[in-house]
Amino acid sequence: MTYNIHLNKVLCLNIAIVLLGLLFSNKSQAQGELALLDLKMRTPETVDVLKGQNDGYVFCFLNARELQLTVVKDDFSNSFATFPLSKILARSEYIISTRDNAHHTAYFFNKKFNSIQAFKVDLSSGTTQAVECAAIPKDESFLTAVVINNKFYMLTVSKIKSTINLWSTFKGDSLEKKSFETSQNNLHLLLEDGANALNENNYSSIGVSKIDYSLDNDLTSSRALNKLYVIDEKIILTMDGPDQTWMGIIDAMERTFHAKTFSFKLEKGEGSRDKQGNSFLYNQHLFRTTINNEMMNVSILSTDSVKLNWSYNIFPEEQITIKNGPFLTEGEKNKVLAKTSEYFNRVQTESICIAVNEFNGQYVLQVGSYDFKSNMNAAPTNYPRFSIGMGMGGISMGGVGMGVGMNFPIGGSGMGNGYYLADDISTIQLTYFYSLMDAKTFEHSPLVPPKSISERISDFKEQKFTKNTPDLIKVTSFNDKIVMGYFVKNNHKYQLVEIR
Repeated sequence: MTYNIHLNKVLCLNIAIVLLGLLFSNKSQAQGELALLDLKMRTPETVDVLKGQNDGYVFCFLNARELQLTVVKDDFSNSFATFPLSKILARSEYIISTRDNAHHTAYFFNKKFNSIQAFKVDLSSGTTQAVECAAIPKDESFLTAVVINNKFYMLTVSKIKSTINLWSTFKGDSLEKKSFETSQNNLHLLLEDGANALNENNYSSIGVSKIDYSLDNDLTSSRALNKLYVIDEKIILTMDGPDQTWMGIIDAMERTFHAKTFSFKLEKGEGSRDKQGNSFLYNQHLFRTTINNEMMNVSILSTDSVKLNWSYNIFPEEQITIKNGPFLTEGEKNKVLAKTSEYFNRVQTESICIAVNEFNGQYVLQVGSYDFKSNMNAAPTNYPRFSIGMGMGGISMGGVGMGVGMNFPIGGSGMGNGYYLADDISTIQLTYFYSLMDAKTFEHSPLVPPKSISERISDFKEQKFTKNTPDLIKVTSFNDKIVMGYFVKNNHKYQLVEIR
């Protein structure tokens, strides 16, 4: 079903910025060491985190030969066991894990044979078994995998048809496939074209950015045009184009599919070749930004009722009255932009994007663009973080996939899967502003954006790692704490600290 959203003169707001208001506290606090985990394996290459079946979390450390499972209880007491991996997994890439009271199952993708394998650990006996779960047909590409209610789900896409396939466990360890016709022309090609701006590794020629709400998202994690969300047992794929946002919704439990298409038209410059669009899904609302060479629009649409809740037009020569703080550029060069025209010209020539978080009943919108800049002299994660004392500055950390944590990129080995992929000769240049609004009424708020998880992590990194950033940095939401882990080479252990 297609919905036409006319953005001209609809709910366009003219809201004056109120300079005085309640401020969120930005005071930094010392970070507390929580646990030092033993590693009884050779140097780990990947770390993943998942919720424990009863309490606590499970840290999964892997290299080409071994898997170590470390159970960290809510009080941070911990225990571990190490298992040799089957040789048939030697050339396979780790994807994701599931865990119940009986088994821990780690899933792998073998690119050469286009197959999914599982490494099962019996938690009672300690015995292990490696099995092949599915052989993906040659005319399909692996897209991604998620875990819902402790069950493994995989998506593949036809190279020829406009079909997407849901694979899930059926009998034993085998995966059963259900195919859905999407009516999305060139589906595989669109997923190929968008694979250069993902927030995690892609395992084939196609890819999608998985969005996790447990930690902050920013333009770096949300920049891709093709995104995947898991909300209320539904797998939602969004694909953005200049004129529309396409949304494919798979009910994983019912094994059904339906799609919606939202079309967007601007008041000026419609038909321009320079038109772009990108969106972010949050709380059943589609936050969409659209731009051409004459104007920009930010709008909020209810995906259930298809109601346009809020819309705001931006023109190059006019002040933006919903802006909380200055226009910022960040990356290779950090500076404040003085005029709307400077911001507009940069965003219009770069790749537009939008990110949304919620703090204390306030939506925090980050609206802007990204561009890749050559950086031959430094790895992309070592450039300075921009800070103007209002929080939310710097390259945010976000969360990983649909799990409970995310891998911090360190420009070297041990990244695993996680947000913010970039090679060692490129830097992501961001241009943006922040806007705060009431999450119920969508009225602009004068509050200062709160200090984000990402900035707190950046602060910790700058204070703790003055010379070299360690490998295998992992940030996870651990009950009511934000916990960061990293590999300590000199004593071969894994340190957990609380980010406050």
